[in-house]
Amino acid sequence: MNIKFKFILSFLIFTTSILQAQLQNTTRGIYINNFKEIIGNPIAEDEMLSFVQDEGFNYLLLYNLYHIHTQMFDITNEGSATPLIQFIEKAKTQYGIIEVGGVGEKYASFDKMTLYNEAVAQNPNQKIDVFHMEFEFWNRRLVEGYYCTTYLEKNGYPCTKTGAFDFYFEELIQLEDLSNQINIKSETYIGNPSPTECDLIGNTLDRALVHYYRKSDVYNNGNSLYNFKKYRLEELAPENGSLNIIPVFSSRSYHMGPWLLENAPEQAIDTWWFGQNGFDADSGDWKNHINVEGYQWYRYTDYKYYVENSSFADLGNARIGGEKEEELLEVSKIEVFPNPANDWISFSKKDELKRAIQIFDFTGKLVWEGSLNSSLDLEVGDWQKGMYILKSSTLSYKFVLQ
Repeated sequence: MNIKFKFILSFLIFTTSILQAQLQNTTRGIYINNFKEIIGNPIAEDEMLSFVQDEGFNYLLLYNLYHIHTQMFDITNEGSATPLIQFIEKAKTQYGIIEVGGVGEKYASFDKMTLYNEAVAQNPNQKIDVFHMEFEFWNRRLVEGYYCTTYLEKNGYPCTKTGAFDFYFEELIQLEDLSNQINIKSETYIGNPSPTECDLIGNTLDRALVHYYRKSDVYNNGNSLYNFKKYRLEELAPENGSLNIIPVFSSRSYHMGPWLLENAPEQAIDTWWFGQNGFDADSGDWKNHINVEGYQWYRYTDYKYYVENSSFADLGNARIGGEKEEELLEVSKIEVFPNPANDWISFSKKDELKRAIQIFDFTGKLVWEGSLNSSLDLEVGDWQKGMYILKSSTLSYKFVLQ
């Protein structure tokens, strides 16, 4: 196994523990499109749930619930809603899913979900946990087309971005009132709002999924994709309290789908956070009012296609740890403190053998080399924050600087 491959493998294995150290919480979400073609089919359900579990996701955001209710089965009736009841319970009890969200375009979209939670679901493992409003008021094509005829004109709003935002924001206020009444999370998706619109949204609801729809995790000048429409987070930050934020990355063919063929998915959030001029490097009091809760990928079918066809596909669950880790890489019994680290880090091991070691950053660049006897203390305060791998000929250890 060559050095480059061993490094890539180490990077992949360490991904999940790195993210747990980097983020205050670890919401790892994925949009499930074509859910209408999955629900009620045990084989399709288990295939999807097994895949998202292997990829480390713990939040499912479900499309098609309106279609399912109107065209397939009544989700407000305990007898007919059995497929949804069983799916959510299976996801939460067997596949590591912590939250399930339902997508809607307007306040009324969540009426049936509310009835499902209150009259059908018998315990938390069967309930929908998040109401997610997705209304792209900044999207001119939708505003002048589908939104105009479906929502705006009939409710007395002009078919303009301003009209679309006014409609959306009224619906959002109602959604937040409902979520407070029934103790459920309110959430929205954000693409290209104005600073004023960001301010209104940030002071209204619990959580915002903010898209970073790029073709790569970096710009041509090396800057992190965090710089995409950078003003949004600062303007979203509420005056009081804190707004939960989840960056969203897209696996569509015209976004980061092709990028996934050659890069580990988790590199996107690491670059967003710790890359050149990333979130971690930003400053301002507004950051005290933003809680980065995790990350999200859009969407299941595209993500699955690119990941399964990537150069890492044959590594199986080694990308996120698990049974294959020890088969593919010798992991040492090194102790490290503290991990994550800030200004200094200490390595120690039980044997007295002197080993030549190297430390690589998350790009594979050699940043330090020397020797390790029984212990080693390093000052790392001026190192770039992110993931690192300590390697010798027979061992590998991973740590993070934050």
